[in-house]
Amino acid sequence: MSNISDYQALVAGFTVDFTSQYARAISVQCKDATELKDWIEGGDPIRMLLPYGGSENLSGELITPDESLGPNVYIRWVFQDVMCWRPATFGEGMGDSAYDLRAYVAAYLPAAYAMTAEVTSGDRMTLNSISIRVEEAYNFPLGGQDWYIGAIATWTVTEDDPPC
Repeated sequence: MSNISDYQALVAGFTVDFTSQYARAISVQCKDATELKDWIEGGDPIRMLLPYGGSENLSGELITPDESLGPNVYIRWVFQDVMCWRPATFGEGMGDSAYDLRAYVAAYLPAAYAMTAEVTSGDRMTLNSISIRVEEAYNFPLGGQDWYIGAIATWTVTEDDPPC
């Protein structure tokens, strides 16, 4: 059985703490997407883990053995950790969120890398990359009428020699 669910649970489990441009301490925790309604309540940001990886809508790709790669099979997993937030000043222009988005990203990466350090060496999961794209206008749910600022972290993880 694959370890991707356990790995994603670790990602969902870490908290991102940062200070807003108005010197407010903010702690962002992950919610299961099924807990959310058709909108995000309150003025605090939330994170939600999505089991797919962006424009390619790829969640897992099985890479078969190849003479040049050796005898092992591995799976490349791609998933997203999306932060959505509608601060009190939302809609006042770029200045209302640029500082806070930068502060969030600056806090996210150390928290993510600290989490990956906790994964034991015996685990078959290896972090390949985390890329973060900020959004001044993020629509949730897609096609709905509610807009937020956001940061989308795309994780690429390799699982070595999964039981098939």
